[in-house]
Amino acid sequence: MNGYFKLQYTMLLRKMADLSTNDNPLINLLHLLFFLFLFFILSSLLFKWIEHAVYIYIIISLFLSSSLNKVNRNDFLKMSFGKRNSIKIRMIENMMISIPFIIFLCFKMELIPIIILLIFSMIIATTNRKTSYNIVIPTPFYSRPFEFTIGFRNSYYLIIFAYLLAFIGIKVNNFGLCIFSIITIFLIMMSYFLHRENEYFVWTYNLQPLKFLLFKIKTTVINATFLLLPIIIFITAFFFTKIIVLSLLVFLGYFYLIMVLLSKYTLYPNDLDMKNTFIIIFSFYVPLMLIVVIPLFFRQALVNLRSHLV
Repeated sequence: MNGYFKLQYTMLLRKMADLSTNDNPLINLLHLLFFLFLFFILSSLLFKWIEHAVYIYIIISLFLSSSLNKVNRNDFLKMSFGKRNSIKIRMIENMMISIPFIIFLCFKMELIPIIILLIFSMIIATTNRKTSYNIVIPTPFYSRPFEFTIGFRNSYYLIIFAYLLAFIGIKVNNFGLCIFSIITIFLIMMSYFLHRENEYFVWTYNLQPLKFLLFKIKTTVINATFLLLPIIIFITAFFFTKIIVLSLLVFLGYFYLIMVLLSKYTLYPNDLDMKNTFIIIFSFYVPLMLIVVIPLFFRQALVNLRSHLV
């Protein structure tokens, strides 16, 4: 069992080294500290903006823990370490995921949520998904671009959760919760662009780089609007006086979505390097950076795609 965690630790270090293109352990430690700092900043904003944010906080932590509870993974752990040790491994992993959330809840003096989080983390570790379903989830999108068809099928339950947050916000007259639901949908859609398609699928577009990027931007905006429009209509109907704030948020979200889309092709078919990752993260703190970042990523993507498109 110790060997398993040593292997996971080694794999984590390699992923960080690949992401930063630097094997220096000190640099990797600084990256880890930065992401922990970012976690606490985002947590503080969540509790500042959203009433009863502690419940959302618990759900996020438990969702991350349950993401490890997969049939194939559980079977592998049982075959390798036995049933008892596999449960111990999953408990330790769930605790490691929960620790940052627990520390922040301690800072907020939320004792009962900490107990709830610990109990349910342990329950998740001892349960199994006994069956897997090969159900094809229909999507409202065409097969191109593939990001939304694949992404939606993998995250439809998160979209439903975001819609429920909006309806709860409307019911309790909490505009902040409605705003959080829209931000959640935008973050979900941004995650769709973390998946890189095969170079063959890019080549099949048979478009020049400029036309390819404009096509991607257009279809991304259309598909994003398809997901956002129902929730925006409901929120506008009940918070019409907030329509200016809502409109600004949505338009800003579109620009962030375009930025993430373009970043995908700046180094395609390779993953983002640490430099562009920091640029993206920093732009979330300084939205005016989008004026510079979007043209920069657009130019980099154009140059990079010349070797993949006509």
